[in-house]
Amino acid sequence: MRDDRIRILAEMGLCIALFAILQYFSIQLPINLFGGSVHLAMVPIVVLALLRGPWVGLAVGALCGCVDLMIDPYISHPVQAVLDYPVAYAMVGSAGFLAPLFRRFMDARKTGVALAVAGVAALLGGFLRFVVHFISGIIFFGSFAPEGQNVWVYSILYNASYLLPSLVATIAVVLVVTPVLYSTIYKERGA
Repeated sequence: MRDDRIRILAEMGLCIALFAILQYFSIQLPINLFGGSVHLAMVPIVVLALLRGPWVGLAVGALCGCVDLMIDPYISHPVQAVLDYPVAYAMVGSAGFLAPLFRRFMDARKTGVALAVAGVAALLGGFLRFVVHFISGIIFFGSFAPEGQNVWVYSILYNASYLLPSLVATIAVVLVVTPVLYSTIYKERGA
């Protein structure tokens, strides 16, 4: 039992380190009208959440958000900092709520269905992160909306401009990495 806890803590540490590294490698889109960075930093959170479950996913997501807050903060208000960093990334870890379903299909050798579950899990985590940023955008960044534009529309456009491409890239990588890690590391070691 103690070894399992130590292993999970080590995996969380690796996840946070990989998250921090991936934050530095952003993808420049030819058209990005609003800003925000497109990167694969959500991948380690989603993968660990699918492999270890929702509570590990939520915890590692929140910790990754704290690391992002230390690396590249943009703070207009303390509540905005909490929303845009630990809460938003904890929502990515909510992908772990589909972990039992993912494991069940992987164990039954129904890889196609397991991949669909992994994709939906990543989509869920990314969508919930979007919702948190959307709310933060309305409350704290509405003043940046162009004259005459609805604040809600502005927040949707701004956040979707970088989160949607990030989410598509994240889903693609998760679909490749997660089944391999589950089959080679977790299932065979009985972790």
